[in-house]
Amino acid sequence: MKVLRGFFILLLICLTLNPSPANAFFKKKPKNLDNKNLEIETDQEKLIKKDFYNDTNAYEKLADVNRPPEPPFILINSDHPNNEEISTLNALNQMPQDDKTKFLKAQAYYDMHMWSDSKKALKGVTTKEADKLRYKIRRDDAIRIKPEYSFYLQRLADEFKLDGHRFGINVSKNTENNKNVFMEYNVIVYSSGSKIHANNVVHEFKGGVKARPSEKWEYRSDLGVKAFEYGNGAMIISDSWIKHYFNDKFNLKAGYRRNNVEQSYISAVGAPIDGIFTGRACDNKFYIEANENLPHKFYSYQMGSFGVIYAQNLPTNEYFEGRIGAGKLLYNNPRNKWINTFSADVVSYNSSYQYNLLKIYSSKGSLFGGYFSPAYFNANTLNLKAEGNIKKLHLKYGVLAFGGIQTAITPDHTTPAWGFSPYIAYDLNDNVCINAAYSHIDYASVQRDILTINAVIRLYKKRTKS
Repeated sequence: MKVLRGFFILLLICLTLNPSPANAFFKKKPKNLDNKNLEIETDQEKLIKKDFYNDTNAYEKLADVNRPPEPPFILINSDHPNNEEISTLNALNQMPQDDKTKFLKAQAYYDMHMWSDSKKALKGVTTKEADKLRYKIRRDDAIRIKPEYSFYLQRLADEFKLDGHRFGINVSKNTENNKNVFMEYNVIVYSSGSKIHANNVVHEFKGGVKARPSEKWEYRSDLGVKAFEYGNGAMIISDSWIKHYFNDKFNLKAGYRRNNVEQSYISAVGAPIDGIFTGRACDNKFYIEANENLPHKFYSYQMGSFGVIYAQNLPTNEYFEGRIGAGKLLYNNPRNKWINTFSADVVSYNSSYQYNLLKIYSSKGSLFGGYFSPAYFNANTLNLKAEGNIKKLHLKYGVLAFGGIQTAITPDHTTPAWGFSPYIAYDLNDNVCINAAYSHIDYASVQRDILTINAVIRLYKKRTKS
């Protein structure tokens, strides 16, 4: 009870904290949309307001392109609603459909990743702003190639190591009906720690589609396979979900995720123990997420999931997990030269496993690595996120960080939880963006250091006369 009481006190303090120096940046403006008398910003003002995210030399959205693989406990939530496109479209549809209205509709569709609808809305509009938006859409519609390399060092419970090199390439293309079709190939080289001195090469193939067919619905559907060179066999993998936007302030997401457990060599690829192949844990998880946008730049999010982990010659392990978080956008100024956004979240993560399979023993008492699966686990953390850019240098950068307390039962321990992840993007030119990120995570008995470097290459020509 003391832990819970302390958590809620911390939540109240963090969410109500709003230092006076920041208040100068929160200038409230009257709503631009009214059903009876619509006052709309000029096209130029609208473009300036959106320029930070949608400039012609657009920086890649870092959360999509260079975030390294992480455990299921995320550092900070970035999926909460934060725009007003649905209500904007509803109001614009009630107005006379002149060039200004059509352009604003197209901009709203573009911000919702509904490129096909944005192009349709721009038909017949001949303004300079419309041409600029058409160019952005054409740039996004080009074939996109993303080569990537990541390297991580990982230690589980101070006893087991798992090192990994990942070489991959992703090819994607926007198509009609707001679809993005993608294919991905990765080669992963896993190396064990000092216990078993082993390596395994894994080939991963995956393909799928992500789409937003309407204002209220969005989905991702993919299917892949991991083929293991040693130990034989293959594993079907997936990360698919469907999301419904009830309005601008609330959405609900349901999904299914299946992949190997990358915590120790035994859990990731498996190895012989007493001459019997053991491990290669496959995590199957069904989850539901809810995200709310609250007044005064607050937001909240919840997640609940049920999972089953299968592994050869290990018990089938059922588990539950849940996460609840609340945060506030404390600062938002796209025109600032250094820092553009700053937000803070307070998060409580809880999980419970049927069996504790952290330590796997041979018949002679030799200890091998399993995966973190206590009877009960709780972590309460304060999460911070800051982002900025230097436009003259074509740089965008940010850092995520968290800190708090984690408690586990069977095995029993109470220790600090902390981590940080700086990342940077360099827009080399209109076709190429280079990204890099580093993460250190000390959470749930897993200590992980990850370095990720990739490039996003668009195969399209420069601006041409329409």
